[in-house]
Amino acid sequence: MILAGDIGGTKTNLALLKKRDDNSLEVYYQQQFPSGPFGSLIEVLQAFAQEISFSEIEATCLGIAGPVIEGRCQATNLPWDITTADLQNYLGMERVHLLNDLEATAYGMLYLPENEFITLNRSDSTIGNRAVIAAGTGLGEAMLYYDGVSGYHPIASEGGHTDFAPLTLQQDRLLDLIN
Repeated sequence: MILAGDIGGTKTNLALLKKRDDNSLEVYYQQQFPSGPFGSLIEVLQAFAQEISFSEIEATCLGIAGPVIEGRCQATNLPWDITTADLQNYLGMERVHLLNDLEATAYGMLYLPENEFITLNRSDSTIGNRAVIAAGTGLGEAMLYYDGVSGYHPIASEGGHTDFAPLTLQQDRLLDLIN
């Protein structure tokens, strides 16, 4: 089984996935938790473990709202410091992978049929980079970079963590209204 999760500032979704004979995945069990009341991701996993057993889990992959650098993430809208090493220790397994939540979404987009996409700027070519934008507790952003040869590659971004930099007199006035 695989433990998968979407860790966000408002809610944490966890699921156990079972591999079918045809190598597709089936949701075996899933549960949603409000993130705020918990002091850490380990506490959420402890609550999840009250309903299931981790003994059959072979691998864990978690998408987290925030930058994941060298197996560590300080969650963006939570006081949680999440590390691969801590999760490996708690779960008792080596195969633990952390990635940005929108990067995980971008990987999922690789499996969507073409009719699920919306073209914002029409052109003669149907091949090009793609954007992933998700409004939630924050504004998540990722990209699907097209390499021209083997296909698309997800790239995480913290593009939602930007600020307003006025460039014109009108924008300066807008900034004055905001402040």
